[in-house]
Amino acid sequence: MANTLLDTFEQTERILLHLLENDMGDEIWDLTGKVTQKGICYATGISRKHVSRPLEKLESEEFIEKDSGRPDGYRQRVLIYRMTQKGRSVAKKLRRNVLDRPSPIYENKTIGSSLDQKESLVKWLGKIRTDGTREENIQDRAKDDGEQLLRKLIKTAMRDGVLSDDERVLIDELVEQLSLSNQSLKAIIEEERIELEKISAGAESVYVEMLDKVWTDIGVGESTTALLDALAESLRLNPLNRKRLEVVTRKRHALMKTFNPSFQPYIDAIWIAMSDESISLEEDAILRSLRSSLGIGEDLNSQIIEAIRSLLSE
Repeated sequence: MANTLLDTFEQTERILLHLLENDMGDEIWDLTGKVTQKGICYATGISRKHVSRPLEKLESEEFIEKDSGRPDGYRQRVLIYRMTQKGRSVAKKLRRNVLDRPSPIYENKTIGSSLDQKESLVKWLGKIRTDGTREENIQDRAKDDGEQLLRKLIKTAMRDGVLSDDERVLIDELVEQLSLSNQSLKAIIEEERIELEKISAGAESVYVEMLDKVWTDIGVGESTTALLDALAESLRLNPLNRKRLEVVTRKRHALMKTFNPSFQPYIDAIWIAMSDESISLEEDAILRSLRSSLGIGEDLNSQIIEAIRSLLSE
């Protein structure tokens, strides 16, 4: 029973329309997973169990030919399918015929004029029920869920600083299922890295603030150590990052004891600026203003800078 307009087409017709939309000509170097069996099944709604027969039929009619290649995101070579000149001609004629049919959604419109610019015809046909209503695209939802899982795995690996064998296998499988190119995967990794840096910066700021309070006002003891352990765990701080924050904060506290407590605002500010390894024009203006208001001369400023540089280089 046909549920969507795509279901009303023969399996061979669906495959021809899909391969036409992903026509790579004679090239086999720049491949996507969309021209593999898995990609064809995903786009056309044909099960892996039944896709061999229509593919063989199209191949016997010389409409398509198979080859082997390694699409982006795949770890090994697999069968890929591309159109012949004969198949391309048949597919274009079929596509024109479909586009010229009356739209089941809009009056006085064709299917072609109902499509958004650059929208996939196969995907559109899979969204429209035979009664003209739209149905939620389960494949799109599955793809969104798969990408969310992929992002979660990447973020967890970045946060933990290690990628387990199980995580690596699952990431490889998801990349293959989603037909992600290396460029797309790199973009996702970069987005998650930036997002994690934002979260991490906020968590580190909270932890350092607590360290300051503990070491300045309370003192280190069993209760405060337990408090810091619980805070670090709740903030999901990487153990190495936590140790780095404690070392840096301890050095800064030692530095504060070397100079007059009234200079703390300036020392805090220049410590942060020097930790970034570069001082912006805006930061330099703020530092000049602080030096002026606190009465910090050139000699004292040189001493502070040298002390910070020495501690940061340890």
